[in-house]
Amino acid sequence: MSTKPISGGATRLVFLIVMLELGGFSVLAAPVEKDTLLIQTHTNSESTCEPAYTNYRFTVTDRGQTLEWAVIDVAGKSKKHIIVHQSPGASSFSSNGQLHRAIMRKIFSRWPISDFDSISFGCLGAPPDWSWSVAIAFASSRSDDYKDYRAHYPHSRISNLNGLFAALANSSDAYRPIREAFQEFGANIEVDGIEKVMAARAETLPFFSQLRAMGITGRTRVLYDAHGNGFAIKPRHSPQGAANGRQPFRLETNQTSATAASRHLP
Repeated sequence: MSTKPISGGATRLVFLIVMLELGGFSVLAAPVEKDTLLIQTHTNSESTCEPAYTNYRFTVTDRGQTLEWAVIDVAGKSKKHIIVHQSPGASSFSSNGQLHRAIMRKIFSRWPISDFDSISFGCLGAPPDWSWSVAIAFASSRSDDYKDYRAHYPHSRISNLNGLFAALANSSDAYRPIREAFQEFGANIEVDGIEKVMAARAETLPFFSQLRAMGITGRTRVLYDAHGNGFAIKPRHSPQGAANGRQPFRLETNQTSATAASRHLP
């Protein structure tokens, strides 16, 4: 599937910035016009929100799909977190690369990339290429740890598939399209937290033809995605990386750090 240019009249892009913070409620909306920026500001006085935070949402709608990057700025924390949402049926990151980069340009022109320490996505496997899922599935089919897990759980060498998934994602470079996009803005990333790994027989997956070409049989059970995929953002100018001292964002507390999990792998 081809992607139309970001600029010009051929594609209608609407960027939505929404700010949520404590202290009252107000709305400021600009008229919606083709190829213009729509800015809406909401201030929410929800007193039960702890800790206080500001949520800036950047949204692109194109060809029936919506991509949203939410910048989370938590009071008292020095680094911001990004949560990426996609509408059901949205194409893969590589297919929507221009759209994601358009949002990234908006975000990183407002704040330096060194202000961020992490980003999280939902499922990353999607058509037309299924590049994320294919790479993970192939790596898991060759993993001795995963073979042992399937054969001997709960007495297997490892008991946490989240940690194994993160290690496989990093070693297989499954996230190359995302990594290359961040490198354009002066940062490296690596898988840092996974939540709710997904596994299935290869023959049931929509990209089985690609797996079969790699020598994977239909009855082979493989890992192929996760409901939550978290990455550490490491600006290049910081030798230690931006993730040092990072505290998990509230939505990440059930995730397993790849670094921590690797200490338990044989």
